[in-house]
Amino acid sequence: MGWALAFVVAIAVCVTIEDFWAPTGATPPPQVRQQKDRSTAAIDPESDLWPACIHEASHTVAALARGNRVQFTRLTSDGSGQTSHSGPAGPRANAIIALAGCVGERVLARNSCDGAESDFKVARLSGGENYLDLIPEAEMLIRKHRAAVLRIARELSQKRYLTGRRAQQLFKEAESPGDSRPLSQPAGSILPATQTDPFQR
Repeated sequence: MGWALAFVVAIAVCVTIEDFWAPTGATPPPQVRQQKDRSTAAIDPESDLWPACIHEASHTVAALARGNRVQFTRLTSDGSGQTSHSGPAGPRANAIIALAGCVGERVLARNSCDGAESDFKVARLSGGENYLDLIPEAEMLIRKHRAAVLRIARELSQKRYLTGRRAQQLFKEAESPGDSRPLSQPAGSILPATQTDPFQR
């Protein structure tokens, strides 16, 4: 628990000091029974781990779409995830990148995205008090780059770790005009009507 708190504090300090540095992605560990050998089997889109793949792929795609450089994206042994990126994106873009994980989960995995407090903290530090107003922009980004998110999530589900170079390659492949695989468009809002700022007291 102490290392997690230290990690969150380190993120907050780094974002405050240097707006263009922004590791994101603290998807909560799903409550599932762990497989004995997860290193070779792909994650079924119906499994409890699929939302974590979508979450990290959404951070990755948002970072690339905003001009940042991705160092890596990965699933950890407990089923949570992490994406590391840096670059020229300003505070507003970094807030959108931080929000993209939960937005992607809600739009593409139809998951409630509970427990991503560190993402919301980064978004608030970068985007200010009205950071939740950036959710529609994050949703537009995810819908626009949906094919890239799904492509990266599928490969992440198989390999558990992607280098930034591989993530960028998958992003470019999905964005090319020749990638016209049909994908159904999910409907509905990404936020329940009762969504409020998780940091308001």
